[in-house]
Amino acid sequence: MQAAIDFGISNIDAVARIDGSFHYWTRRSQGTPDHASVRDILAEGGVPLASLPAIAVTGGQHKVLPSRLGDCAVVGVPEVIAIGRGGQALALGEGDDPSTPLLVVSAGSGTAVVSARASSYAHVTGTGVGGGTLLGLGRLLLATTDVAMIDEMAVRGDANGADLALRDVVSGPIGTLPPDATAVNFGRLARLDELQAHHRSGRRVLRPSADRTGSRRFRHRAGRVASRYRRQRLSTRFAVAGGVTGRSVGRHFTRIALPHG
Repeated sequence: MQAAIDFGISNIDAVARIDGSFHYWTRRSQGTPDHASVRDILAEGGVPLASLPAIAVTGGQHKVLPSRLGDCAVVGVPEVIAIGRGGQALALGEGDDPSTPLLVVSAGSGTAVVSARASSYAHVTGTGVGGGTLLGLGRLLLATTDVAMIDEMAVRGDANGADLALRDVVSGPIGTLPPDATAVNFGRLARLDELQAHHRSGRRVLRPSADRTGSRRFRHRAGRVASRYRRQRLSTRFAVAGGVTGRSVGRHFTRIALPHG
C-alpha cells in the first residue's frame, strides 16, 4: 500500500494505491498540516496511517510536517518536481522516451507552468488566476463559494453581457472561431451605453437564482449596473489577511456591482 497527499491552499488531494488500484479523494484545506490531520485525511480514503512505512507529501505547507509520523516516514517532494513528474506519469506511456520535453500546467488555486524533461524540472511561468480567483469573485459578487452553484449560474447567464465577442471587434470570422467567441473579457463593462443596449435587447449580464439557504432571488440587469456605476464608486476598503474582511465586503460589493431588481 502506498499513499501521497498534496496540501493545496484551497483543497487537499490524496491518492493511494491499494492492491494495484489507485484511489483519489479531496477535502477542503483547514489549518496547518499535523499528525492528526494526516491521519484523518488518510482515514477518509480507508488508509490507516499505521499501515504505511512511508508517505509522500507535497504542496505549499508540506514542509511543516516532521520527518516521521509515528513509524511512518514523511517524504517531502518539492512542488515543482511533483507537478513535472506527475505530468510525465500522465502523458508518457511505458514505451515513450522519458526525455521527451513536456510543458505541464497545474491549474489549482493559482496556475503554475512547469517544464519537464527526464529528471529535470523547472518553473517556467504562472498566473495568479485560477480556481481561487473563481471562489473569491463568487463570494464578492454572488455571495457564494459553492462551485456547483457558480457553475449553474454561469450556464444560465450570458457571457457577452460582460465580454466583447469577436463580432464586436472584427469585421469577419477568425479561422473556425464562432462570431460569439469571447474576444475581450469584461470589455463590454467599460462601455456603459452598450450595457444599456444589451439590457434593452432582453439579455442579462448575470442571472443567478436563489441559494440553497433560500435567500432572496437576484435579478441583475445590465442597465441598472451601468446606472449604478455612474452614481457610485467602489469605496469599500478591502483588507486581505487570510481571507477578505472589513465592513461586510461581499454584501456591499454585491449591492454595488449586481443590484437587485
